[in-house]
Amino acid sequence: MQHAKRYACLLSAIHLMTASAGAQGIASRAHLIDDSLTQAPLTQFRWRDPSPSGHTSKALFATSEVRVVLNVQQWAGRQARIYLRLAPQSPTNTTIEWPSGAIFVAGRLAAGQRQVVYEGRIASPLLRDILRLTVDTDVSSAASIAKLNLLFEIEAEGV
Repeated sequence: MQHAKRYACLLSAIHLMTASAGAQGIASRAHLIDDSLTQAPLTQFRWRDPSPSGHTSKALFATSEVRVVLNVQQWAGRQARIYLRLAPQSPTNTTIEWPSGAIFVAGRLAAGQRQVVYEGRIASPLLRDILRLTVDTDVSSAASIAKLNLLFEIEAEGV
């Protein structure tokens, strides 16, 4: 049980950073979306499968409700695909997943991957939804996760 307490102290919080922190390696047609109005709270890791004997697995998870606000004004009126990217500097055995929201579709990502979260016409200057993220990792990676870099990208017709 002392082992679990030691890691719980080390892994007290994960902060979900979004595109306003910057990006690298974006595809040539993709443009970074201003998400500076997005609210991403601090989140604590928990053990995935605590056992009754006091020994725990090495699997950890965290959940977070991210209130996404994307400034898509420059693409208003166009057909577009919006992607969520988990930046490659995140630990490789870390994944995130989320269910469908009001406008975003469900998905799952590993470090360095991107996933379509929206496809359709951009009808307003701001796109809003809530992402209910589940972050899965293990003890060896969780200690190195200080910031989980999530980036929103857009590919719009005529750009």
